[in-house]
Amino acid sequence: MNNRPGQPQVLITGATGGIGAATARLLGRRGYRITLLARDAVRLEALSAELTREGAEAGPLAADLLRFDALGG
Repeated sequence: MNNRPGQPQVLITGATGGIGAATARLLGRRGYRITLLARDAVRLEALSAELTREGAEAGPLAADLLRFDALGG
């Protein structure tokens, strides 16, 4: 992902389903740089690819926020 000055950025947790995925699609259309975070790596990659095909800047990060050790802490 490129870092353009002034470009809004967002981190979406629970990005692969429901409100998270809908929010990612909406913000992608609005030009946000999106970091997607979810546990399901396969669905995460699919959403990231979808957003990228539609012209959004999106990067996936597979992790479980309930597991602190999974985040490198």
